[in-house]
Amino acid sequence: MTREAPANPPHELPLDDSTDAPAERRAVLTSVPEVALREGEPLAGPWRQVPLSGLVALLEHSAEVPAGRPRVVAVDGRGGSGKSALADRLLAAVEGGVLVRTDDVAWHHAFFGWTDLLVDGVLKPAREGQAVSFRPPAWEEHGREGALEVPEGTQWLFLEGVGAGRRELADLVDVAVWVQSDPEVAERLGIDRDVEQGVNGDRASATRFWHEWQAEEVPFVAEQRPWERARIVVAGAGLAGVLNEEVVVAPTPAPLARAAGEDAQGGEPVERTYDEQRFAARPRRLRPSAQLEVRRGRATHRRTADGTNPAYVAWLVQQSMLADAEGLSRQLSGTPAMWRNPYARPDARRAVSTASVWFTAYPISLITREGQSFLASVADARLWSAFQQIGIDGIHTGPVKKAGGITGWEETPSVDGHFDRISTQIDPLFGTEDEFRTVCEVADAHGGSVIDDIVPGHTGKGADFRLAEMGHGDYPGVYHMVEIPREDWHLLPDVPPGRDAVNLDAVTEARLADAGYIIGALQRVIFYAPGVKETNWSATSEVTGVDGQVRRWVYLHYFKQGQPSINWLDPTFAGMRLVIGDALHSLAELGTSALRLDANGFLGVERSDSGAPAWSEGHPLSEAANHVIASTVRKVGGFTFQELNLGIEDIRDTGRVGADLSYDFVNRPAYQHALITGDTEFLRLTLRTSLEVGVDPASLVHGMQNHDELTYELVHWSTVHATDTYAFRGREVTGAELGEAVRQDMVAGITGEAADYNHVFTTNGIACTTASVIAASRGHRTLDSIGDGDVEMIRRAHLLLAMFNAWQPGVFALSGWDLVGALPVPVDQVAALVDTGDTRWVERGAHDLMDVAPDATTSASGMPRARVLYGPLPAQLADEASFASRLKGLLALREAHGIATATQLDVPAVAHPGMLVLVHRLDGGDPTRAAGLQVTVLNFTGETIEGTVRSEHFTPRMAVLDARDDGEIGWVDDLRSFSVWLSPYSGLFLLLRDPASPEDDLRRSGR
Repeated sequence: MTREAPANPPHELPLDDSTDAPAERRAVLTSVPEVALREGEPLAGPWRQVPLSGLVALLEHSAEVPAGRPRVVAVDGRGGSGKSALADRLLAAVEGGVLVRTDDVAWHHAFFGWTDLLVDGVLKPAREGQAVSFRPPAWEEHGREGALEVPEGTQWLFLEGVGAGRRELADLVDVAVWVQSDPEVAERLGIDRDVEQGVNGDRASATRFWHEWQAEEVPFVAEQRPWERARIVVAGAGLAGVLNEEVVVAPTPAPLARAAGEDAQGGEPVERTYDEQRFAARPRRLRPSAQLEVRRGRATHRRTADGTNPAYVAWLVQQSMLADAEGLSRQLSGTPAMWRNPYARPDARRAVSTASVWFTAYPISLITREGQSFLASVADARLWSAFQQIGIDGIHTGPVKKAGGITGWEETPSVDGHFDRISTQIDPLFGTEDEFRTVCEVADAHGGSVIDDIVPGHTGKGADFRLAEMGHGDYPGVYHMVEIPREDWHLLPDVPPGRDAVNLDAVTEARLADAGYIIGALQRVIFYAPGVKETNWSATSEVTGVDGQVRRWVYLHYFKQGQPSINWLDPTFAGMRLVIGDALHSLAELGTSALRLDANGFLGVERSDSGAPAWSEGHPLSEAANHVIASTVRKVGGFTFQELNLGIEDIRDTGRVGADLSYDFVNRPAYQHALITGDTEFLRLTLRTSLEVGVDPASLVHGMQNHDELTYELVHWSTVHATDTYAFRGREVTGAELGEAVRQDMVAGITGEAADYNHVFTTNGIACTTASVIAASRGHRTLDSIGDGDVEMIRRAHLLLAMFNAWQPGVFALSGWDLVGALPVPVDQVAALVDTGDTRWVERGAHDLMDVAPDATTSASGMPRARVLYGPLPAQLADEASFASRLKGLLALREAHGIATATQLDVPAVAHPGMLVLVHRLDGGDPTRAAGLQVTVLNFTGETIEGTVRSEHFTPRMAVLDARDDGEIGWVDDLRSFSVWLSPYSGLFLLLRDPASPEDDLRRSGR
């Protein structure tokens, strides 16, 4: 007599552990990434990998079902989790199965108010063994054909949809399955699916619908907690990743459910407040007030967009960067990857060796193929082949994550070219996360790297700021913001209807400072504009918080009103957590190699002595914060560069502990000034001062045009060293006088009557392109005056500026506008944009690098097409005389001789004011290494010049070779000098070598 094998216990999986089974199927524990789930939902586990047949068997063993009726299985999960696909697979794996989707019951009825229809129309008759043919009322009203059919004799009835495992159906469901998912991945996949299937309109419409759906779904699921009734949890979107024929399950969710909030008697879960969910370990007496209990009595309308609506608050939390950061940081916490790389000190030359010639993109200005996103276009292998030919080995994508703000339920546009970030998600305007990852893969295949942005200084007015205004959780700690008590609201300005904040004038700023609320005036007001931005502080309108209280705040913004500044020393460290999470997302999730730190010099602010402006630049906290950011990036194998427009000492000090590289804000206006005036005196001063102060040129990103204005603030001279004296143009001047003289030269030389197409931008600089600076310096007063015959001299001058930036240590960066020779867009074509005072839009004209849309008049973002002088890259690379082909030659010299990691030794005096000489030691930064000398000689004038090059670092009898053909052009005399001749806007890349033999030495001595 044989014994019958016992049935598997309810929580045991029927795994195939035989030695003949594949190794994957014998796995007891599967590695599933930890993700940031929504508040209240615990991560299930331990996870096991089983064949689909194993899951079916588990469903069979999970509940007894009387003969004559189907086994009812609820497959529940959040939108986009993968529950529909799982239900389809289960249906295909069983005999006699039927699938009913709750979406069909809810069609044109209600998102979640369909319980009675499902119970009376389907579940009750099916459980009684009756055949079902049910047409919901909305089907009749809207003429939908067919019916929900459950034939007599059905063995399996799968009920699939959000809410399939809801509490009201518990008595009618035999076993519930919860599909656990990463919310961010689920949203992305869900929207992609809707777009692919053509439901809910285009991507923008589908995204709006998705957010409306989640405004209902998030609070519904939070209240229902369906995972607590599930016998099985399946890994879904963002958690799965195993063989298609298998599933990953967690068979024992019950203990987790109890830990998450089920009462001790196993009854109905107790609804928890926001604070209980967020601060589960905090004693109740130390928690903030119970928000949900206060709000429950208000019967808030579901579309209300303030703190009284739990759905709105939950939706904002879902959108917030702080919530994303918490999940992203946990993925790397405690892993070996965090200890594999040195991180304590910046390493400029390692960073430069990773990528030394960068293409700086500006997404909204790149013309793409019709229907193609920006990210898809820069993932084009043809583009990277062109880059590789030219010598470009890195791309700085520019900011491509969501930016702007949120007002009510709607997202609002960026106010600063996407540098007012509000999310870690890629903005659909630019593409998708998958497309970004493809950019990284294609770049790597062509020997290149991808550089992303983070903004440590501020965000936009997105979900994080709106939650901060509502006083929710840690969010106020993200920002420099102070709540003003109602009794002092008389100190605040009124906010006009339709506005959410108003800038403080200087008098109000002083009153609030005297009252002890804010620290008052800062060292300067960036983007100062009368009546628009007179101080760095703004006051909000009245905001209803999550506790029902109405508040008004005053908040700091170094830049525009829509860019609230991050507080790096709040006790919650919420701002730090947000920024680090954003960085980890770019590096670990997207696959970038480096990050630009935007506006990272303004991370510390402190009250100064009475009467003095607050200490806001060069503050030690900025150095400390940058050290934290840069070290974290180095820990995970990346590097950083900073855009820090401060004094040279601040750049040096920050660079000693913070970012690996710094943008060259000092020499950029100086080399433009040299071109405009035909005199390199100021440029030689800036170069020498940098060396004297201790800034290694190899630690700098020497850039040509980017999306920003040509900055001429000259902070080093005009602020920190305003009273120091310098020799300039034959007399002693103060730093302030020097800065003002340079600014006057530039404004007079390339704007106004000199050139009506370049425009002053506030007090910061000039909106222009590289080509338009050159055109103005050559006397072109209008764009129409630039003819075909003028292009060659503009191109020669453009290549000269490329030589200056590329033929010295450090990174060389140039933009699409440089590559095609773009001119500014006529101001009337961007009138609506520049009316706000931001004249920089004239320099951001659309351009087509690869000639993919020759007939396009705008970019996909609507930027007007700029006039270009050089043409697209394919045509240029076929022409040896083109800008791109000649650029390729000068970059080949840079690469062949290792100038990017060399050591700059000298910026000597010159024989002609238009000449510039740079002396370098080709040692890779190692002073103990035997190495030769390289000399860059440039002519910044449109005339032929000749003169003597002299330096104490030269040795008499050294041979002087032209690196282009290795031909000898002379030798160093006993005065340590040699003569050169340069045609207009030209340069020499020279190598100095010791005599090869005594005969050579004798031969030279007889010349």
